[in-house]
Amino acid sequence: MLPASRRVLVFCPHHGCLQQFAIWLNRLEVYHLSLCTSIEEVEATLANGQRYSLFIYDDFSREDLDHLQRLAHEASIEQFLLIGGFNEQERLDLLRWAWSRRVPLLPVLARPFGLAHLRQALAALVDYSVVEPRTKPRLQAAPDAFNASLSDVARPLGRRAGC
Repeated sequence: MLPASRRVLVFCPHHGCLQQFAIWLNRLEVYHLSLCTSIEEVEATLANGQRYSLFIYDDFSREDLDHLQRLAHEASIEQFLLIGGFNEQERLDLLRWAWSRRVPLLPVLARPFGLAHLRQALAALVDYSVVEPRTKPRLQAAPDAFNASLSDVARPLGRRAGC
C-alpha cells in the first residue's frame, strides 16, 4: 500500500468514475489525489512540478501508447496503472511493451473491476521514496571489550563453550 505521504494522479474522462476513484482510494487510505478529466488537465497538473507515486490512466487504449511513453520519461510520475477494455492477451502485450520501453507499469486492469481489484493492483506498488542511510552504531564499551565479545559469538556452529 502507498505510504501516507504519497500522491496519486487519476485521469478519467468521466466525472462519475472520478468520484468513484476518489471514494475507493480513500477507502484504501490514499488521500493525496489529483483528479483530471482531460489530458490537458494532466499536463497542466504535471507542469506545476508536483511528483506522483502513481498515475491511474482510466479508459486507456492502444492509441494512447505514445502519450504514456512520454509521461513515463518525465521524472514526475513513478508508476502507472492502466485501466481499459483489454483481454488477457492484450494485457500481456501491454506489459511486454512497457517492459521493453522501461515504463514502470503495474498490472493492467480490465473493465469492469472493483475495489478488490484496485487494492490488489496497489499492493504491487514499489515504494521508491528515499530511505536515509543507516548510521554506524556507536560503541558504548572500549573497542577491546567489543572485539572480545565478538569472539564469543563468532564460534563455529556446533561448538559449545567448554567442549
